[in-house]
Amino acid sequence: MKLNETDRRIVSLLQNDTRQTSAAIARIVGLSQSTIRRRTKLLVEDGALIIRAVPYPSKFGFIVSAMLGINVEPTKLNQVIRALSECREADFVAISISRHHLICIVSVRNLDELHLFVQSVITIIPGCERSSVRFSSR
Repeated sequence: MKLNETDRRIVSLLQNDTRQTSAAIARIVGLSQSTIRRRTKLLVEDGALIIRAVPYPSKFGFIVSAMLGINVEPTKLNQVIRALSECREADFVAISISRHHLICIVSVRNLDELHLFVQSVITIIPGCERSSVRFSSR
């Protein structure tokens, strides 16, 4: 699917507030509600747009947020990304061009859980060579 300017405007409006109604978007864009619903549905079906609910971690008891810098064997990069992405603690995983190969942001309930995550998850994923942690409490 090739995105046009209208599609880009719809996506931009949804990025600002995913709870906006089709009616509200239609008024801003100048199209009918049914057109907005149809185009949004096509964007989602095509994989150009993903609409998700993102919980605020502290409301669920996750008061420690940590950014892990992880160095990885280059041949194992995709495997490590997959393994980290499947961890419930991982909020974000990205390839980095800094001194670490990957950045992973995790949310846990306390520092003991952070320590446990690093020791029982990061250190056993094949290909993880070294990690460093920066954390903050919410």
